[in-house]
Amino acid sequence: MAVDYISTLNAGSGLNTTQIIDALVDAERAPRVSIIEQEITENQVSVSSYGQIMSSLTSLQSSMDALSGENGIALASSSTAITATANDKSVIEAGSYDLEVQSLATFQTLVFDKFDSRDTSIGSGSLEIEFGTWDEDSSTFIGDETRTVNLTIPSDASSLDDIADAINAASVGLSATVIDAGDDTFTIAIKGETGAENSFSITATEVAGDTGLANLSFSDFADANETLTQAASNAEFTVDGASVIRSSNTVTDLIDGITLELISTTSSAATISATEDNDSAFALLSSFVEAMNSSSALLNQLTSNGASDGEPGPLFGDNSIQLVKTRLRDFTTTDMIAPDGETFYLANFGLQTNRDGSVELDRTKFDNFFDTNPRYFSAIFTNAAFPDNRNVTARISGDDYTAGTYSLTALTDTSGGLVSAAPSTDITSESYNVSEVRQSFNISVDGADSEKVFLPAGEYKTQAELAAGLQTAIDEAVGENNVTVSLDEGRYVVSSTSTGSDSSISITDLAGDINNWVGFTGATTSAGTTAGITIDDVAATAFGTAYIMNSGPAKGLVFNVENQPQTSDITLTRGLGSMVSSYITSISSSQGILSTKITNLNEINAERQAEIVDLDERMESLRQRYTTQYAAMESMVSSLKKTGDYLTSFMESWRAGLQK
Repeated sequence: MAVDYISTLNAGSGLNTTQIIDALVDAERAPRVSIIEQEITENQVSVSSYGQIMSSLTSLQSSMDALSGENGIALASSSTAITATANDKSVIEAGSYDLEVQSLATFQTLVFDKFDSRDTSIGSGSLEIEFGTWDEDSSTFIGDETRTVNLTIPSDASSLDDIADAINAASVGLSATVIDAGDDTFTIAIKGETGAENSFSITATEVAGDTGLANLSFSDFADANETLTQAASNAEFTVDGASVIRSSNTVTDLIDGITLELISTTSSAATISATEDNDSAFALLSSFVEAMNSSSALLNQLTSNGASDGEPGPLFGDNSIQLVKTRLRDFTTTDMIAPDGETFYLANFGLQTNRDGSVELDRTKFDNFFDTNPRYFSAIFTNAAFPDNRNVTARISGDDYTAGTYSLTALTDTSGGLVSAAPSTDITSESYNVSEVRQSFNISVDGADSEKVFLPAGEYKTQAELAAGLQTAIDEAVGENNVTVSLDEGRYVVSSTSTGSDSSISITDLAGDINNWVGFTGATTSAGTTAGITIDDVAATAFGTAYIMNSGPAKGLVFNVENQPQTSDITLTRGLGSMVSSYITSISSSQGILSTKITNLNEINAERQAEIVDLDERMESLRQRYTTQYAAMESMVSSLKKTGDYLTSFMESWRAGLQK
């Protein structure tokens, strides 16, 4: 506070004008600042509360993501020689398998040694590396020409290190390493991938006058000496007594959803078991319940109406957060689709809601339902696709699909045609004579204009003879190679040789008694089909060797179909964890409701702080105005006091003069 020197010197009015001005300015400023600061404080509390909610929901989301794919099935191996891990828990089914490992898959290793240096040239040229299989009995190499690689070794990059780098950079399944042997010589070791078919030969071609590269040739199995330190071979083992061969010790295509790692050979059968484990499944669902209760408790605390402790929560009355509470609660009662297409609820697994809104699990109900419907458990935490046809493999990607069962139809190109009714006259008991009376009909192929067909004259004693006559007559009318005529269990089949949805056959206007012999009037017709795959009549799009749904309720479904044509029902499940995680992402993202509220409140607080700065500037102007006004008053009072003093002095002088 400024010092009022005028008052201190007892000049002017004698009032402490500085204090008066401070009081006047503060009276103007304080109420306004108080209102603004209270709003800022309340907004900061709300921002902190929204931050707590985001943190809690992020923790809930992490819990859901950690549970993704869990199915309550425990994998175990009775031997350290074989390990079993899940690669797709959604398709693992309970069961046990006995495995005996006779031999492990190995990779071919070639060692070329006794080189004087690792970084000086050993000769330029080229290396032809061919992959294939060694025949140990005949000591010959059976190469695969489609897997041949040629590496150029220039003179300025022809050291052991350069050659090793060239082999590694080729990325063809070989790795090369230069080793210091410790006796002033160097070795280059080249190894391939496991599996007999990944054996390889090396043929070196030297540049004339620059010899030495030929030392890296290897093309004679019988003359391997110490160069071939290990031959490539397949893993050989049995599964429940059935012999199996694989090129790798990592086996992913034997048991659905399980990766087997062959560590060593076995002397007896090792058992791989997939067991429906109530305890682990219950623990998984309990962790979900715990995470949901934790988030719900925080939301209840922040939105409390204060009825229990008299202090409303900082977000009491916030409708947006009430909606978040409701949505989370709805997740615990939402319906889910099981792998068999049936609908179930968490209540089936013993989930029940308490009066305070929290949820808990009834272990008895859980065990009873899990024991009878173990595969339903995987649908709680797994987004998966379950075809009912083993020729179809499928997976689901993304969140743009609707859980449910969909019909897949895979068509191949077919021809349109007709199948006649059974002829009313038996040609084997009464020959069909075509002479002066013309026997004819009209035929339209693939929607073209009809052409008149005349059956050649002659005596037809068998259906085969009549079919041949029909073929000749139709060829003359519409051209050869457009239509085929055949027999099927006594009926005549006339087909277009074209394929696709435009392929068709139409026969009309039969003349004479030809219909008695062929039955065309009562024929069954069919249009051709164009190759393609649909899911509930929505076309799939080719995706490499697979197909993908880019639209429709099954959007994101990726699948393969073997041995087409095929049909299949595919059930898509959406895990509850995925639903919760997606919802949390949507409300916590930069455009989500929580982030938006925090951003808006921070912007409002910034505006309020600016209002305080603006108010202080206006108060400073007010202070200056008051200071000017009070200074003028003090000047006037000071002048009046001087006049008073003068008059007082004058009167005293005048009174003194009268007394004399």
